Amino acid sequence: GTMRRRAAVLLALAALAVGIALVASGMAGTDDPYDEMRQEPAEESFADDGPSMDWDRLPPSVAAWVRIPGTSVDYPVVLGRPDDPGFYLFHDAWGEWSPWGTPYVANGCEQGLESPLVMVYGHHMSDGTMFADLADYSDEGFAADHGEIILITRERTIRLRPVLVNVIDADRKQVRLRFEDPAELDAYMESEAAESEVVLGDVPEGVQVYAFVTCSYQTDNSRTVVYAVEAG
Repeated sequence: GTMRRRAAVLLALAALAVGIALVASGMAGTDDPYDEMRQEPAEESFADDGPSMDWDRLPPSVAAWVRIPGTSVDYPVVLGRPDDPGFYLFHDAWGEWSPWGTPYVANGCEQGLESPLVMVYGHHMSDGTMFADLADYSDEGFAADHGEIILITRERTIRLRPVLVNVIDADRKQVRLRFEDPAELDAYMESEAAESEVVLGDVPEGVQVYAFVTCSYQTDNSRTVVYAVEAG
Protein backbone atom coordinates (compact mmCIF):
# COMPACT_ATOMS: atom_id res chain seq x y z
CA GLY A 1 0.00 0.00 0.00
CA THR A 2 0.93 3.67 0.05
CA MET A 3 2.50 3.50 3.50
CA ARG A 4 4.72 0.60 2.50
CA ARG A 5 5.90 2.41 -0.64
CA ARG A 6 6.55 5.55 1.38
CA ALA A 7 8.55 3.60 3.95
CA ALA A 8 10.56 1.93 1.20
CA VAL A 9 11.41 5.25 -0.45
CA LEU A 10 12.34 6.86 2.85
CA LEU A 11 14.53 3.90 3.78
CA ALA A 12 16.34 4.09 0.48
CA LEU A 13 16.92 7.83 0.78
CA ALA A 14 18.09 7.54 4.38
CA ALA A 15 20.54 4.73 3.69
CA LEU A 16 22.25 6.06 0.56
CA ALA A 17 24.98 7.85 2.50
CA VAL A 18 26.06 4.88 4.60
CA GLY A 19 28.44 3.47 2.00
CA ILE A 20 30.60 6.58 2.27
CA ALA A 21 31.38 5.86 5.90
CA LEU A 22 32.26 2.27 5.04
CA VAL A 23 34.77 3.42 2.44
CA ALA A 24 36.27 5.97 4.83
CA SER A 25 36.72 3.27 7.45
CA GLY A 26 39.09 1.20 5.38
CA MET A 27 37.38 -0.16 2.26
CA ALA A 28 38.90 2.39 -0.10
CA GLY A 29 41.73 0.09 -1.12
CA THR A 30 39.39 -2.64 -2.31
CA ASP A 31 38.97 -3.10 -6.05
CA ASP A 32 35.85 -1.88 -7.80
CA PRO A 33 33.70 -5.04 -7.86
CA TYR A 34 32.47 -4.32 -11.38
CA ASP A 35 35.80 -4.06 -13.20
CA GLU A 36 35.55 -7.61 -14.50
CA MET A 37 31.95 -7.08 -15.62
CA ARG A 38 32.68 -3.85 -17.44
CA GLN A 39 33.47 -3.80 -21.11
CA GLU A 40 35.55 -0.98 -22.54
CA PRO A 41 34.00 -0.52 -25.99
CA ALA A 42 35.92 0.99 -28.86
CA GLU A 43 34.79 4.46 -29.85
CA GLU A 44 33.06 3.19 -32.98
CA SER A 45 30.78 1.01 -30.86
CA PHE A 46 29.08 4.20 -29.67
CA ALA A 47 27.61 4.53 -33.16
CA ASP A 48 23.96 4.13 -34.10
CA ASP A 49 23.20 1.04 -32.07
CA GLY A 50 25.25 2.11 -29.07
CA PRO A 51 27.69 -0.03 -27.09
CA SER A 52 26.90 -3.71 -26.80
CA MET A 53 26.96 -5.72 -23.59
CA ASP A 54 27.92 -9.33 -23.08
CA TRP A 55 24.79 -10.23 -21.14
CA ASP A 56 25.97 -13.81 -20.70
CA ARG A 57 28.65 -12.51 -18.33
CA LEU A 58 26.15 -10.67 -16.18
CA PRO A 59 23.88 -12.18 -13.53
CA PRO A 60 20.13 -12.30 -14.24
CA SER A 61 19.58 -9.59 -11.61
CA VAL A 62 21.05 -6.98 -13.99
CA ALA A 63 18.24 -5.24 -15.86
CA ALA A 64 20.36 -2.58 -17.54
CA TRP A 65 23.77 -0.94 -17.67
CA VAL A 66 24.23 2.80 -17.22
CA ARG A 67 27.15 4.65 -18.74
CA ILE A 68 27.79 8.42 -18.72
CA PRO A 69 30.59 9.26 -21.19
CA GLY A 70 33.30 11.44 -19.65
CA THR A 71 32.60 10.26 -16.09
CA SER A 72 33.30 7.20 -13.96
CA VAL A 73 29.63 6.15 -14.10
CA ASP A 74 29.73 2.78 -15.88
CA TYR A 75 27.73 0.26 -13.86
CA PRO A 76 25.01 -2.38 -13.86
CA VAL A 77 21.50 -1.45 -12.76
CA VAL A 78 19.33 -3.96 -10.90
CA LEU A 79 15.70 -3.86 -9.82
CA GLY A 80 15.09 -3.28 -6.12
CA ARG A 81 13.85 -6.22 -4.03
CA PRO A 82 10.28 -5.67 -2.79
CA ASP A 83 10.97 -7.75 0.33
CA ASP A 84 14.17 -5.85 1.21
CA PRO A 85 14.19 -2.26 -0.13
CA GLY A 86 17.74 -1.49 1.00
CA PHE A 87 19.31 -4.77 -0.14
CA TYR A 88 21.33 -3.38 -3.05
CA LEU A 89 22.74 -0.54 -0.96
CA PHE A 90 25.11 -3.14 0.47
CA HIS A 91 25.17 -6.01 -2.03
CA ASP A 92 26.62 -6.49 -5.48
CA ALA A 93 24.69 -7.73 -8.49
CA TRP A 94 25.37 -11.34 -7.46
CA GLY A 95 23.85 -10.73 -4.02
CA GLU A 96 27.20 -10.73 -2.18
CA TRP A 97 27.85 -8.11 0.51
CA SER A 98 29.63 -5.03 -0.85
CA PRO A 99 30.00 -1.49 0.53
CA TRP A 100 29.63 -0.19 -3.02
CA GLY A 101 26.24 -1.76 -3.42
CA THR A 102 24.72 -1.74 -6.90
CA PRO A 103 22.77 1.03 -8.63
CA TYR A 104 19.14 -0.02 -8.43
CA VAL A 105 15.68 1.03 -9.53
CA ALA A 106 13.71 2.25 -6.52
CA ASN A 107 11.03 -0.09 -5.23
CA GLY A 108 8.36 2.55 -5.68
CA CYS A 109 8.82 2.19 -9.45
CA GLU A 110 6.25 -0.58 -9.67
CA GLN A 111 6.77 -1.26 -13.38
CA GLY A 112 10.55 -1.40 -13.17
CA LEU A 113 12.20 0.08 -16.26
CA GLU A 114 8.75 0.65 -17.77
CA SER A 115 7.60 2.94 -14.94
CA PRO A 116 6.51 6.50 -15.83
CA LEU A 117 9.40 7.78 -13.68
CA VAL A 118 12.33 5.37 -13.39
CA MET A 119 14.46 6.41 -10.40
CA VAL A 120 17.90 4.82 -10.04
CA TYR A 121 19.85 5.17 -6.79
CA GLY A 122 23.60 4.80 -6.44
CA HIS A 123 26.17 5.57 -3.75
CA HIS A 124 28.44 8.61 -3.79
CA MET A 125 31.64 6.86 -2.76
CA SER A 126 34.58 8.84 -1.42
CA ASP A 127 36.94 7.07 -3.85
CA GLY A 128 35.04 8.63 -6.77
CA THR A 129 33.35 5.42 -7.85
CA MET A 130 29.68 4.52 -8.31
CA PHE A 131 27.48 7.62 -8.76
CA ALA A 132 29.93 10.13 -7.23
CA ASP A 133 30.22 12.11 -10.49
CA LEU A 134 26.45 12.64 -10.59
CA ALA A 135 26.78 15.14 -7.74
CA ASP A 136 28.76 17.39 -10.12
CA TYR A 137 25.67 17.87 -12.27
CA SER A 138 24.58 20.61 -9.88
CA ASP A 139 27.26 22.69 -11.65
CA GLU A 140 25.66 23.99 -14.85
CA GLY A 141 28.92 23.85 -16.80
CA PHE A 142 29.54 20.23 -15.88
CA ALA A 143 25.96 19.33 -16.71
CA ALA A 144 26.17 21.01 -20.11
CA ASP A 145 29.43 19.22 -20.88
CA HIS A 146 28.00 15.79 -19.98
CA GLY A 147 24.79 15.87 -21.96
CA GLU A 148 24.39 12.16 -22.64
CA ILE A 149 23.45 9.26 -20.41
CA ILE A 150 23.39 5.82 -22.04
CA LEU A 151 21.10 3.19 -20.57
CA ILE A 152 21.60 -0.22 -22.15
CA THR A 153 18.86 -2.78 -21.52
CA ARG A 154 18.64 -6.35 -22.73
CA GLU A 155 16.30 -5.12 -25.47
CA ARG A 156 17.78 -1.84 -26.63
CA THR A 157 20.14 1.06 -26.07
CA ILE A 158 18.40 4.17 -24.73
CA ARG A 159 20.19 7.46 -25.24
CA LEU A 160 19.08 9.97 -22.65
CA ARG A 161 19.63 13.70 -22.35
CA PRO A 162 19.72 15.32 -18.90
CA VAL A 163 17.11 18.08 -18.61
CA LEU A 164 16.85 19.03 -14.91
CA VAL A 165 19.11 18.81 -11.88
CA ASN A 166 17.42 19.24 -8.51
CA VAL A 167 19.31 19.15 -5.22
CA ILE A 168 16.88 18.15 -2.48
CA ASP A 169 17.09 17.93 1.28
CA ALA A 170 15.80 14.42 1.98
CA ASP A 171 14.87 15.48 5.52
CA ARG A 172 12.38 17.95 4.08
CA LYS A 173 11.21 16.47 0.79
CA GLN A 174 9.92 13.08 -0.23
CA VAL A 175 10.33 11.99 -3.82
CA ARG A 176 7.25 10.83 -5.68
CA LEU A 177 7.32 7.67 -7.79
CA ARG A 178 3.70 6.74 -8.49
CA PHE A 179 1.53 8.56 -11.01
CA GLU A 180 -2.02 7.69 -11.99
CA ASP A 181 -1.73 9.12 -15.50
CA PRO A 182 0.70 11.05 -17.73
CA ALA A 183 -0.83 14.38 -16.70
CA GLU A 184 0.17 13.78 -13.06
CA LEU A 185 3.77 13.13 -14.10
CA ASP A 186 3.75 16.22 -16.32
CA ALA A 187 2.58 18.35 -13.40
CA TYR A 188 5.19 16.84 -11.08
CA MET A 189 8.01 17.53 -13.55
CA GLU A 190 6.79 21.09 -13.96
CA SER A 191 7.07 21.57 -10.18
CA GLU A 192 10.53 19.95 -10.19
CA ALA A 193 11.66 22.30 -12.97
CA ALA A 194 10.53 25.29 -10.93
CA GLU A 195 12.89 24.40 -8.07
CA SER A 196 15.79 22.85 -10.01
CA GLU A 197 19.29 24.29 -9.70
CA VAL A 198 20.08 23.50 -13.33
CA VAL A 199 17.63 23.53 -16.25
CA LEU A 200 19.14 22.21 -19.48
CA GLY A 201 15.91 21.83 -21.44
CA ASP A 202 12.20 21.26 -21.33
CA VAL A 203 10.58 18.01 -20.24
CA PRO A 204 8.20 17.13 -23.08
CA GLU A 205 4.68 16.26 -22.00
CA GLY A 206 3.67 12.63 -21.94
CA VAL A 207 7.15 11.11 -22.04
CA GLN A 208 8.83 8.63 -19.71
CA VAL A 209 11.30 10.27 -17.32
CA TYR A 210 14.45 8.78 -15.83
CA ALA A 211 16.07 10.06 -12.63
CA PHE A 212 19.56 9.21 -11.35
CA VAL A 213 20.14 9.97 -7.68
CA THR A 214 23.12 10.13 -5.35
CA CYS A 215 24.13 11.81 -2.12
CA SER A 216 25.56 15.32 -2.14
CA TYR A 217 26.62 17.60 0.64
CA GLN A 218 24.69 20.87 0.48
CA THR A 219 23.05 19.72 3.74
CA ASP A 220 23.57 16.70 5.98
CA ASN A 221 21.03 14.76 3.95
CA SER A 222 21.08 16.22 0.43
CA ARG A 223 20.48 14.28 -2.76
CA THR A 224 21.33 15.33 -6.29
CA VAL A 225 18.61 14.19 -8.70
CA VAL A 226 19.46 14.25 -12.41
CA TYR A 227 16.31 13.96 -14.53
CA ALA A 228 16.68 12.80 -18.10
CA VAL A 229 14.45 11.99 -21.06
CA GLU A 230 15.07 10.00 -24.21
CA ALA A 231 16.98 12.01 -26.80
CA GLY A 232 15.49 12.48 -30.21
